[in-house]
Amino acid sequence: MPTETNKVSDLLDHYDPVHESPRLPTEPCPTSAPKPRPFLDISRLITASFLSLTTTHFAFGDDSNSNMDSFLNRIVVTATRTPEDESQIGSSFSQLTGEELQTEQIDDLKTALNATPGVFALETGARGGFTTVSIRGTDPSYTLFLVDGMRVNTGIFDNGAPFLAYAQNFNLDTITIVRGPYSTLYGSDAIGGVVSLATHQGSGTPTATGFGEYGTYDSFKAGLISSGLIGKIAYSFDYVHDETANARPNNHLREDGYSFRLDIPLTDSLTIGVTARGEFGRYGEPSSNRPVDIPFDDPNAKATGETNLVTLFVNWKTTDWWQQHLILGAYNERYTFVDPPIPSEFFTGSVYIGKAFNFETDWQNTFQITSKNTAVAGATYYLEAGHDNSFPQQEENNFALYLQDLWEIIPNLTLTAGGRYDHYQLAGNAFTYRFSAAYLIDATKTKLRASYGTAFKAPDLFDTFSTAAFALGNRGLRPETSQGYDVGFDQYLWEGAVTLSASYFQNLIHDVIAFIPASPVTGSYQNQNSGETYGIETEIRLNPVKNWQTRAAFTWTESYFTASGITQRNPDIPRYLFSLDTNYKFFNVLTVGFGALFSGQQIAEDFSFFPAKYVRLNDYWVLRTYARWQVNDHLAFTFRVENLSDQHYYTTIGFPALGTAVFGGAEIHF
Repeated sequence: MPTETNKVSDLLDHYDPVHESPRLPTEPCPTSAPKPRPFLDISRLITASFLSLTTTHFAFGDDSNSNMDSFLNRIVVTATRTPEDESQIGSSFSQLTGEELQTEQIDDLKTALNATPGVFALETGARGGFTTVSIRGTDPSYTLFLVDGMRVNTGIFDNGAPFLAYAQNFNLDTITIVRGPYSTLYGSDAIGGVVSLATHQGSGTPTATGFGEYGTYDSFKAGLISSGLIGKIAYSFDYVHDETANARPNNHLREDGYSFRLDIPLTDSLTIGVTARGEFGRYGEPSSNRPVDIPFDDPNAKATGETNLVTLFVNWKTTDWWQQHLILGAYNERYTFVDPPIPSEFFTGSVYIGKAFNFETDWQNTFQITSKNTAVAGATYYLEAGHDNSFPQQEENNFALYLQDLWEIIPNLTLTAGGRYDHYQLAGNAFTYRFSAAYLIDATKTKLRASYGTAFKAPDLFDTFSTAAFALGNRGLRPETSQGYDVGFDQYLWEGAVTLSASYFQNLIHDVIAFIPASPVTGSYQNQNSGETYGIETEIRLNPVKNWQTRAAFTWTESYFTASGITQRNPDIPRYLFSLDTNYKFFNVLTVGFGALFSGQQIAEDFSFFPAKYVRLNDYWVLRTYARWQVNDHLAFTFRVENLSDQHYYTTIGFPALGTAVFGGAEIHF
């Protein structure tokens, strides 16, 4: 059971909320007519099976007694907007630290997310391809991405694809994933859940690390990372250049990423700061490798993506019982797709350009009513603007008020309730609410939890303003809405050395925006479809001795949509997902690790048929291994192998993933 020193009244003294966003068709070529995104689904299947996780005996060392602090008392902010220890969180969540991602040599966001329950990152082909992320089988546009509190989902790319294609994991404190409807705290797009990235806050003596890596497919990576304290000012930054030729002609990727954070304490109770993060990528798109697609594809197409984000924040401990957090944030993105002429097909070429801008200000107030009761109240103003080839610059704004109360009503039983009102300039109003409960059985170290909530997604700018005859916008669209719940448990064994988690979830979606054809070449968008997802998430985390860490996850997902009275399974959502990572540090100098990812029973839409038909993709296993040798305090060598078994597989029809790739590198610390 957490000690009183871990309660909210003490945590608030160190609270930092920053520590804890024309539409292209699914095919990568934006010059073809847009088709409806994979719409959320409804199903009448009533089958549910429960996965039992078992463990074998471990010989625990003396260090195992400290593990309860690292698991049961993990501090989470995203789930409630306040820093809470794990025993009080009634929601299903995962948290990855920058340190463990560095140990596992996972440098990109999509790979990190694939290692968590209920999350699937879909990449078009090799590194740098179009990327989206689904949580609990929902449409990728139902996953909200936050970077230092600022949303990066935009009115042009509501699925965050330009950000995801090049997003790196350097200079991060945490990646937190909360699953289930979360609009009550974060507004639009959070139907499936929220992914929140927090830039590292510097501390201690300034340090810096320079590194380089070279590998298969002419891959090269180099960067510099530094953080620390200069006087009382905390800083951190990184700059990384990464490139690879990948395996196919015209498939070269070049990307540059940076991040920066400053924390400036003005008084003991007042801190101001700034964060910034951005990426720029250039990618050669060779299109599909299937003979049936080649006459319609351009193997010389190229894409570029650029994203930049900056936030200014103020943390003010106004009184012992009242804290204020103010954030002003801006995010912009630009995506281009150049499709050169194909004389043999009488195609003259085209250029797609999409630009988007978000501005957001959020004022959060946290009130410590009693040592057992914490209330959060705040207001948010949000503006999104953008355009692509199909319509000129447009914008829409939103104003929201939110309120939440977290109360440990009796020892070990914590209840959370919240509500939010959003008013959109065109889409109208949305009211959402959420309840959760967590109860820790102290005798067995078992946490029982449950949550129920509603969420919504406002129409994006393309759905609303497009002037293209083949995809005409509709200014009368309503927000898409959902209701979802989950029930589960977390079992802590051997003083926290082993943690077992399992959840059953269900999500119902209504008023889904669908493309309604008016003729073979024209159509518009309407609130017409509905959907349902349900399934089971399980996870095991092991830390039996100080230098050995393992985590594994298994997810079963059923995802369906209903259109015109017909229910079908959603494409691009695997029914079964399994991930594993385990590593051990020998003699405190040599870390050796192994990872695995399995995807089973995924279907996809094949557009070489008219109308398009659903086809089953092959199941696949992807294995990886890695090692790091710490020579001394200033020098380390790294080694890793991706796709160890040279598995040939597709997550998108016609776009093969990379085969075996070997990398070696060095780090210099000073």
